[in-house]
Amino acid sequence: YAFQIVLQAREMLRALPTLVDITVPDGHHFTVCGDVHGQ
Repeated sequence: YAFQIVLQAREMLRALPTLVDITVPDGHHFTVCGDVHGQ
């Protein structure tokens, strides 16, 4: 059962872009939490 969840999650994540551009309005900030693999 757990393996099926992992397989479904993998397929869902593969459909998403690997890079997402965002616009941060002036006077605001955007915080990245987590591992960004040196990028």
